[in-house]
Amino acid sequence: MDKAERLLQAHLDFELNRWTGKTCAADLQALLDQLWSWAENTSLQQLLDADTAVDTTLRWIDDWYLPDTVTLLIGTLTKRLIHLPINEATRVGDVVDEQLFEAAVDLVVELERLRESLIQRATESPIYAMLISNVLYSGIRDYLTGENAVTSKVPGMSSLLSKGASALNKRMPGLETAIEDRLRKYISNNAQKSIRLSQKFLLESLTEEQIRRLADQIWDQGQHTQLTISAMVSDDEIDRLVSFGLAIWQDLRQSSYIHELIREGIYGFYDGYGSESLQVLLEHMGLNRAGIGSEMQTLLPGLLQNAHATGLLKTWLEPRLKAFYDSAACRSLLDA
Repeated sequence: MDKAERLLQAHLDFELNRWTGKTCAADLQALLDQLWSWAENTSLQQLLDADTAVDTTLRWIDDWYLPDTVTLLIGTLTKRLIHLPINEATRVGDVVDEQLFEAAVDLVVELERLRESLIQRATESPIYAMLISNVLYSGIRDYLTGENAVTSKVPGMSSLLSKGASALNKRMPGLETAIEDRLRKYISNNAQKSIRLSQKFLLESLTEEQIRRLADQIWDQGQHTQLTISAMVSDDEIDRLVSFGLAIWQDLRQSSYIHELIREGIYGFYDGYGSESLQVLLEHMGLNRAGIGSEMQTLLPGLLQNAHATGLLKTWLEPRLKAFYDSAACRSLLDA
């Protein structure tokens, strides 16, 4: 073994002991001090310009194809969490703070314009129109065919109507279907009037007092509700929902709309924070020097010990040190 090889081995042993021995904690703190000082004097746009950030993010989005194994993983974890016994022993009121719920109610009350807009959009949707039509149809049909206020006061009227309808259906089989179609058509043509009335009712009824009264009822009934939803959704349905969610992501990630949102979001972030130092940005996210240092001391020593025990640390260090000790520059210095 020549001098260069002996120096390489000594240097390698030194680095391995340094990052796994007693001086590891102090060396980590020194490294963090250097990184924190660098972050204090380096802005986001110095580290990475906005165009590169946009191009990189869009490339990741386009290339980030999630395999079917992700569906299995997410589904398995979701089912595990849903079936936890603690869900049956925990009530909504145990995890939702009542003051936070009241703050949410205050917010709903204050956002009057948004509330009105949501009511208008909801009541003007085709789904709401279909719901109103079905409610009206069911009510009218049940009234005409059931024991309503008129027939119940006339002796024998219910029996007569029932027998008459039966006889009529025998003589004219398609009459009942035709009446039903006409009734549905009539309701559909007049549904807009009912929708406008219901919209007006909602807008006028959901006053601040009514909203708070409704919220109190929801809280009184809901705070004792179990968190478990295992009775509402089966394992098969969970798998299908996860698979569908993954399919939505695969479709959305390549749409020009999502790309435009990402692009403008990044440019907007750089406009507001691009000139800020990395240290300031970290502090905006709640990360400070003391907190990062504490986490480093908690996590890194164990990770480094594991990397050394499994041979990873040596595998990573040795080629980098060997490249120098095998270089002509190092050989010439040793031979001088």
